[in-house]
Amino acid sequence: MAGPVGALLGLLALALAAGALAGVPEETLRTAGKLVISPLWFLLPFLVLTAVVKPIARTVDRFGPAPLAVAAATVVLAADLGYGWLPTTLFAAWAVPFVLGVALAQGRLRGRKTGWALLTAGAAAVVVLVFVAGYPASAVGVPGAGRSNLDPPSLAAVALAVAQAGAVLLLLPRLRRLGTRRPVRAVNDAALPIYLWHQATMISVTVAGAWLAGHLPGLLTAPDGYAWAAARLAWLPVFAAALLLVVRVASRRPMPGRPARPIRTVADQPSGQCHVDAGRGIESATVRVPGRRLEVIAVRDSDPPSRSRAAVRSR
Repeated sequence: MAGPVGALLGLLALALAAGALAGVPEETLRTAGKLVISPLWFLLPFLVLTAVVKPIARTVDRFGPAPLAVAAATVVLAADLGYGWLPTTLFAAWAVPFVLGVALAQGRLRGRKTGWALLTAGAAAVVVLVFVAGYPASAVGVPGAGRSNLDPPSLAAVALAVAQAGAVLLLLPRLRRLGTRRPVRAVNDAALPIYLWHQATMISVTVAGAWLAGHLPGLLTAPDGYAWAAARLAWLPVFAAALLLVVRVASRRPMPGRPARPIRTVADQPSGQCHVDAGRGIESATVRVPGRRLEVIAVRDSDPPSRSRAAVRSR
């Protein structure tokens, strides 16, 4: 992630420096910088959990997801009671949905009963925590609120994640069918650029609009009624178009050190010419995918002249 994150931070530094030289107020620059950087802290628990995915997978495979998920939720509860340490709480909170994802990948999390159990338990916990225990009703931090469900992550955020996991499990058959469609695959391939640049794109569009038009209903005006909400909704296609342009530019070249995207099918490739190079990948005259665990499937054409082809599939 060093390449895309470094590009974002580098361009942000240039933009802030240019704004300072142009006389933009310091408070405005600080707010813009904070909005761009704020999503990056989610990458820290993601990297840590990814680094320890093997021991997590072994534990889930042996004992199931419940022990790890309950232990992580207990750590978050202790932090909510004032006995936590921020780094531990941060990793423990996001470990709960991560462990559920590992269990799903291993086939240990399936069935409508399991989905309903997760959805019901998570939703009930959210209701109790908000209306009885006094947790904030908003899933994210809101100006003026006494506390936030994400700073640090609270038990309410964990319960919401469990409910969402249950909903996904119930919708999984439809989601898998939807995931074979080209637009969904394209969005999934661009998930990291979308995540990194969505805030910066929003700010850029707002600044450009303010510079050109000055008064921007729905963006730079107070939320005072249904007209404001309608104006805000009307801005969403503008943000989406701008983000699409930014993502296309950011995704034009492969990330440094990132292997090329696996070739799904190699037409007219005799299967006998593909071989596995231990530790490096699969090589042939027309395809080389280093660092990926792949399998080669030989397919023989039924029509003469018979000629086999090789298909490369990610595992």
